[in-house]
Amino acid sequence: PHNINVAKAAAKRAALISRLAVHLPRGKYLRQLAKGLMIGKISYAAAAVTIPRFDNECKGPNSTHRAVQVAINDAARSIVGFKRRDHIHIGDLLEIADLPSLNEVAAKSVDMETWKCFYSNDGGDGARNPV
Repeated sequence: PHNINVAKAAAKRAALISRLAVHLPRGKYLRQLAKGLMIGKISYAAAAVTIPRFDNECKGPNSTHRAVQVAINDAARSIVGFKRRDHIHIGDLLEIADLPSLNEVAAKSVDMETWKCFYSNDGGDGARNPV
């Protein structure tokens, strides 16, 4: 259920960024909005619900992960001004737009949660979280 809600929210935010692209200059302001609105929403609980892929031998993403990635791609197109009919490679599109893919967000989220397990000081007197 969480993945479905995230996919719907990501699509809504991509549409919002597309509408804002009409009124704001393309570039850093739209990129900042996209990172705050889209990536912030997607990265919340990404470590718990998304499994990062580290090689190409894994099976492809499920439909909700695919929907989230499509929303990220649409936001990236709005930032740089490309259309779907331009058929630009997604890796290049995300690099130009300076947006991470869903897999990159998931990997970073898992890395951060792992780091917090070892180095977070939640207890008193500098005590670490029990692992």
